Amino acid sequence: MERQFGRVLDLSVSGAGILARFEPDLRVGSLIRIEIDGYRGTIALHRIESTDDEAFWFYGVSFVDFPPKFTDAIYARLDAFQAENLEELWNRSI
Repeated sequence: MERQFGRVLDLSVSGAGILARFEPDLRVGSLIRIEIDGYRGTIALHRIESTDDEAFWFYGVSFVDFPPKFTDAIYARLDAFQAENLEELWNRSI
């Protein structure tokens, strides 16, 4: 399979939801090499769903094998996202 790019829609410490071009060779249970911000690891594909755009599908994945620095980067992104959302909620309640 050639190199593909996707957009992370959901992110947690254990996995992600990724929007990417349809790839007919992918199946639930597939193990896939991935790179994010220069960190390489392996994900397991758990869910595949079509979207309104036939060219793009939603892939639910879990992180299988990543270096500790990858995990640190995920926590940093989650912390930043939470801070942004808390500020937004606070501003809407005023």
